[in-house]
Amino acid sequence: MTITKKQMSEAADRAKLAPATMPISAGEMTALPPTRWERIGPREAIEYLATTLNRKWLSSATAKPLRDMQTGRFGVTHQGIAFDDLGRLIDGQHRLWAIVLSGLPQILQVTRGLSTAAQGVIDENVPRSLAARAKIVYGRELTPQDVGTAARMLAGFKKLSLTATELLLFIEKHRDAIDFAVSGLPGRSGVSRVPIKAAIARAVYHVDRDRLEKMVQILKALTVPADEGDQAAFLLLKVAGETRGPGSKNQQDMYAKAERAISSFAAHQPLAKLYAATEELFPLPEEQAVEAGQTA
Repeated sequence: MTITKKQMSEAADRAKLAPATMPISAGEMTALPPTRWERIGPREAIEYLATTLNRKWLSSATAKPLRDMQTGRFGVTHQGIAFDDLGRLIDGQHRLWAIVLSGLPQILQVTRGLSTAAQGVIDENVPRSLAARAKIVYGRELTPQDVGTAARMLAGFKKLSLTATELLLFIEKHRDAIDFAVSGLPGRSGVSRVPIKAAIARAVYHVDRDRLEKMVQILKALTVPADEGDQAAFLLLKVAGETRGPGSKNQQDMYAKAERAISSFAAHQPLAKLYAATEELFPLPEEQAVEAGQTA
């Protein structure tokens, strides 16, 4: 079923003229499943999980709230856990497992007494996209390229499952670097692929901006540079043109080669062949701070 903007507009006009809805009566209220706030620790969580009648457990769905709990970013929201009228858990198993794994109590809304059939419609609507969350939190639009570039930039050579909170905070912190890469190489194919943008965004913190801007212009123009010291940009163009498919191995290889190309271009180093970097060449400021603290 497709709902048009015209239908929405007409419905909104009718809604404005509709009479006010009667509030829930005291009698109706007593018949509704009760919801209350609870502080749930590991012991309570594992007891609740023993009653689960839930969808298949997913590691990724647990990893995200777990990391938010460990970093103190798991906020109090209306999203809690729910039990059916037989006392079985029908929603919230991943949040509860995150509490068990983190060992950190959390305050959640707990609803008891829902019909078992209610599980069929829980989380049925479209999840809120990261772009939508960003507009709510920061008042700005995010494109898929912003999000993809930030995710690869944050992960670097690692494989990470990121929470929306982590990614939004990262984008806010590194907005200038991400904007430079995404606006410099618009689009999503060839040299405009996310791994190359992510490497450029990281390089913002290490490479002279004019020099980096020159490399971006060469990539965007798809030209063969005359200066031997600029050949790394041409080699990266070839890699981008030859790489096929969005697979993680291809993405990782392109990112590693983009970092090597940028490093060589920054140093005016002639290259005959472009090899992948084997370690992170452009650590983020916060990564450098952590490394400095470990070696102090």
